[in-house]
Amino acid sequence: MQTGDVVPSRFLAEWYTPHLSGRAITDVAQCLQQSLATLPAQSQRPELLYALQVPQDAYAFGVFAADSAETVAQICQHAGLPADRITAAVEADPLDSPFD
Repeated sequence: MQTGDVVPSRFLAEWYTPHLSGRAITDVAQCLQQSLATLPAQSQRPELLYALQVPQDAYAFGVFAADSAETVAQICQHAGLPADRITAAVEADPLDSPFD
């Protein structure tokens, strides 16, 4: 990243997996990626950074870089995967740990 670049905010989308009708997390991620691909070109294009599922707790999560929670909600809705909750998230690089 170059100096002066704007870093998109991070958002955590959550799905209670019974609402996903048994879909694998790879299918969920692929649907979200397809939804992202339909967005018009823009300078700060939203991204799905990663998706994960916690089967024992019946939850799935997607971490997005985007300009707003509303953008993430639109991406999820367009993918046919309306999120149960979307919250702002903060990330930390473990390599930048002050405990080293």
